[in-house]
Formats: sequence, structure tokens, C-alpha cells
Amino acid sequence: MDFEQLTAAVIHDLKNQMQTLVTESERIRQAVPPSYTDSMDALLKRTRGIQSEISQLITLYQMKSHSIFTSDEAWPQSTLRMVTEQALVQYPGVQIHITEGDDSPGFYNDFLVQMALACMVTNSVQAGATEVRLQVKTEGGTLMFSVSDNGPGFPDNILAGERISRRIGGTGLGLYFSELVARHHHRGQQKGHVSLSNNPEGGAQVTLTLP
Repeated sequence: MDFEQLTAAVIHDLKNQMQTLVTESERIRQAVPPSYTDSMDALLKRTRGIQSEISQLITLYQMKSHSIFTSDEAWPQSTLRMVTEQALVQYPGVQIHITEGDDSPGFYNDFLVQMALACMVTNSVQAGATEVRLQVKTEGGTLMFSVSDNGPGFPDNILAGERISRRIGGTGLGLYFSELVARHHHRGQQKGHVSLSNNPEGGAQVTLTLP
């Protein structure tokens, strides 16, 4: 077993341990007095965040080592609903909406796109957003998924191309992962990409464009 395989095995073991920790934390939350609920919610939020990043690491390894993530016909609105349902469980105090948009089928890897969008939602919440909106539309033959929020927006250095997380002490893994997912999708010479912007009314927007 080489170093890369050993690292992957350790990360996979961490994922299993984190799932046990999340399950046990959820059980404890149900048993503690109401005065401890806020503290347990904060603990669960951080624990689920670590669990999500471990899953991203495993997927990154699989993307690098194997060509197992093929594209197929998928329904964008269904993709958004799945991401929203999971996010509402993970962040019950945040309003998460789907803005009505195009419901034409697309051709992409639904699993990878869901993970990328989930990363974007997590970044919004960790930046302090209390409301997140997801939308998809078709423009010029491309599929554009967007996640916007009412948070503080991106600082100038991020908009200029510096890829770090908006949260204090963040690793930037979520945005890096989203960009890899975008580039994994290509049609001829066209490759997917991620773009960042700030909304005129405030808040940030991340757009995942797939050819």
C-alpha cells in the first residue's frame, strides 16, 4: 500500500468514526435539558461540517484515481430539491429556498453537482447567512446553478481570485472542490467553471456553470 492509498484508507476510517460521532451527538441532544440545546446544536453543526469535508476528500481522491463519475441525464430541479432537503436538516435555523427556474433535463453527474452545491450552501451558512436561495437556469446552451445568500458577501481578495474560505480559519476546500466538479464536466473544448459575485442588494452569489 503506497502513501496515497494509506491516506485514503485513513480518511475513509475517519468518515466512519465521524458518522458514529454525529449519530451519538444527535442522541445526546434529544436527552439533554433544554438549556443545553443551543450548545449541542453548535456542536452538531461543527461535527457535520467536518463530516462533509471528509466526504469531499474521499470524493476528490476517487475523482483523481478513478474515472467513475460519469455524466448522465439528470433533472436540475430535482438536484436542487435534494440539496435543499439535506441542508434544512443540517441547518434548521437557516431559511433555504429554491427560486423557480428552468426544469429542462441536463447532462451531468448528479452526485457530484449535489455535493458542490452543498459546499456552496455550507460556505454561505458559515459566513453568517440566515437565508440562502438556490436557482438553476439554461443560458446559451449551458446549465447554470447558483447559490446566493444574505450574508456579508465576498471580500475583494476573493473576487480577485484568491481561493480561501470566507469563514475564519477555513481551508477553502469547499470552493476548491466545487471548481474541480465544474471542470470535471466538459463538452468538446468547453469546461465547466465556478464564478463568484456579490449581489447589488447585498450577499454573495456562487454560480456553477456546466457546458
